[in-house]
Amino acid sequence: MKINDTLPFSEQSQFSFPMFHSKNLKKQAKQITWCPTQDLAAIVFADNTIALCRDGWFPIWEMNASDGADITALAWNPNGEEFAIGFSNGTVRRVNATCAQPKWIVYTLPPIPSSSSSSTTTLSTSTKSSSSSRSGNLKITSLAWTHFPRKEDKPVDTMYGFDPKAMEFTNGIPALKMEPPDEPAPLAPFMKQKKPPLPDQPSKESEDKHTLLLVGDNHGRVHLSLNGTYHIGTMSVRADGKAKNKEHTVVSTCTGPTLSTIQVLVQKSPEKRDMLSMDSSILLSKRNELCNIAEEQKHVDFLLRYINQCVNLLNKHHTTIRRLAEQSSGEISRLLLERNSETDPMPQIELLGLIATGNTSEPVHAYFTQYLTDQQVKRWESRSHQSYGNLQRLVNEYLEPACSRLLHRLNRLRGYSLWTERYSELLDTSVIDACIDTAQLLLKRLIFYRISVDKVCLEFREFIKWTLHMIEKLADQNGGEYQNHPDAVAYDPWLVVNFIKKSFATDGLTEYFTVYPGIERSDERWKHTGFLQLVNTLTEMCNTMLDRPSSIISNQTSILQKNTVQFKDQPIQRKSARSFASWVAEEEAIQFYAFARENDRGTILTVVKKSLKEPYDVSYASGRLENVLIHDIEFLDSQELGLVIESVRAARSFLATTTYPDLSYTTPKTDVLVLGDTLARVNY
Repeated sequence: MKINDTLPFSEQSQFSFPMFHSKNLKKQAKQITWCPTQDLAAIVFADNTIALCRDGWFPIWEMNASDGADITALAWNPNGEEFAIGFSNGTVRRVNATCAQPKWIVYTLPPIPSSSSSSTTTLSTSTKSSSSSRSGNLKITSLAWTHFPRKEDKPVDTMYGFDPKAMEFTNGIPALKMEPPDEPAPLAPFMKQKKPPLPDQPSKESEDKHTLLLVGDNHGRVHLSLNGTYHIGTMSVRADGKAKNKEHTVVSTCTGPTLSTIQVLVQKSPEKRDMLSMDSSILLSKRNELCNIAEEQKHVDFLLRYINQCVNLLNKHHTTIRRLAEQSSGEISRLLLERNSETDPMPQIELLGLIATGNTSEPVHAYFTQYLTDQQVKRWESRSHQSYGNLQRLVNEYLEPACSRLLHRLNRLRGYSLWTERYSELLDTSVIDACIDTAQLLLKRLIFYRISVDKVCLEFREFIKWTLHMIEKLADQNGGEYQNHPDAVAYDPWLVVNFIKKSFATDGLTEYFTVYPGIERSDERWKHTGFLQLVNTLTEMCNTMLDRPSSIISNQTSILQKNTVQFKDQPIQRKSARSFASWVAEEEAIQFYAFARENDRGTILTVVKKSLKEPYDVSYASGRLENVLIHDIEFLDSQELGLVIESVRAARSFLATTTYPDLSYTTPKTDVLVLGDTLARVNY
């Protein structure tokens, strides 16, 4: 075995590594990532299932990947409580690792690549609509998650015994109810009612612990996501800032020790790798402002999802009430058509005539005696009252407090935007004002809706009393005796008339659910649009409001330096786990890359050492190992490089470790390092 002197291998080397545990996995694993704070590992198997395991193999839970897409990248949050998964369909999802059962937290989608501009749109929290509109060949190729600490401010002296949060405005707002509200009553009494959980509230423990998720794709872009939810920029690995659909795959990313640079490893072809230093100084200069905006964005996003879920449930209950009324009015309309098919059936006119004159026509008599029964009316009353009660609770206990808290958060953002010295590039006051106006309109409409529901609920109660009265009266053979009966039900005829006129055959609350396609805010109808359209528009406006940092940061990032590693020989294509690895020595501010490459003469191992401080010096050590195959490569820590190697002659595999900081590194004379199958040969 011929070994270059720059790598400490010899034919007589005895490789050893202490064994902690050993156990065969039930399925073939293709990727594993260890938790930075606990003895947990996220494992991806060959069948595209994901398992959270303790000690590396004791399974806690296992789940299938979403949407049938292949898993292409994994990264743990530095807090060790969640991990991100990148998919071959271009999406990223976060998974809560603190639960006994798998729990998806939220979709985080990098923006759709554009060939004409480096600016991007914000991350979307939708699941299906956003995925369907994305580029079919976009794939997540790398994930890295790192701390993004605030710049420490000078401590503010506070009065002894005074709580600075005692005067918080939110203390005067009713607390949000996190117990899921009731769904409409099922048709069959024995059916179990489903109650989908509400979105998780932002954790107060993580308010001052911000992180930065770096998402690389195969279009040559690195997307910056604050806390894994808020997209704050996109960096292109091309000097012109444009995306390219091939030959620019981001395979590794990391941040420098001061956050002023981001190191990116790009695979341009099987023979070429680019090592880039990207300028991200704006992240350093604006990190406190970005953290403040991200804190508000986290709450705004949660409240919008909370409001959207409650409004959708509001619509479900409204639809249930409307369908029950339509079934009844539709039956009397059918009876009217059977008697006179030449005129339009107007059941409310017939019922109003019954109240006014006390006389029943043949269709009305059949309606009360043949179609309606006491049991049927009471079922109608029970289901409708259940939905009316839930409508009132949804508005009073869920939506009004949520809208008030949303207005509070939007006004905090408006306060930041008025601080033009620090936030003028990141927030636009006029856009925030438009969001506040829309949120105020939503809250105003909810208050009027609650009043309308209270009124209709009272009218419906009197209508049911009248209906039961008419059923029993018409079924009685002696009407005179019934009218003088001491147990006769009393009802308010005027409330019955109002219900018949507005809510029996028509929808008296339809204005609160009306949708005007393509309506503009300047249109007078905007003030009367439905809740669903208001919430969707408000969500889009808030996304646009928070999109400005993304455009600014995307336009102010650039490439500081590029070094290229190019192999001259044609590699042998083998299915190995990894052919490269990376490590950042934070204390020394040094980036290490290790490349393994096989040809017909053996394996070439190259370690590149790159300074993260100007002038970004690059050096390397390279050597060829004959009759040895490398199955996997990984930096174990700041001292050892681990290799899973197989001796061709002995036909056995074992783990080899070697120290890499003390290798004999050589400095190339150009930015292009060309490696062939001869030992450490560099062409200048």
